[in-house]
Amino acid sequence: MDKKRNTNNPEETPYDILGISQDSDFEVIQKARDEKVKEAGDDLIAKAKIESSYDQLLMGSLKARQSGTVS
Repeated sequence: MDKKRNTNNPEETPYDILGISQDSDFEVIQKARDEKVKEAGDDLIAKAKIESSYDQLLMGSLKARQSGTVS
């Protein structure tokens, strides 16, 4: 199973949830997260899904930096 996939819907990636492309930089990811959270309003499940996706992308970026594959 692809580790970048969301566990709730195996067909939906964190990129899909945030509505961004896989080559998006940190600023784009952060802006998308903020917009999606605002759109979710009081829907706590949607907000949790958005936050989880954001966290997955940040952790992936951190791991890539630590391994030296991204500067």
